[in-house]
Amino acid sequence: MSKGPVGIGTVCIEATKKKYINMSFDESVYCGYEGECPKNLMVFYEDRVCLLCKYRKKLDIPQMIFEHQKLQGDKT
Repeated sequence: MSKGPVGIGTVCIEATKKKYINMSFDESVYCGYEGECPKNLMVFYEDRVCLLCKYRKKLDIPQMIFEHQKLQGDKT
């Protein structure tokens, strides 16, 4: 049985060298619908319907990650 980290395919020292980031996206970031969204009326897949919505904003994920890293670098 291995004592290393699970699921990353590397040894523990290499895994801790990397600077992983944790970002979260709430509805205000990706939703362009004005008013109260009627998605609450859906019985199933309420959390997935936003992926198919025509009001969904496109996000520049690489730029958002870069900005997040820059902010994290300023804090340390």
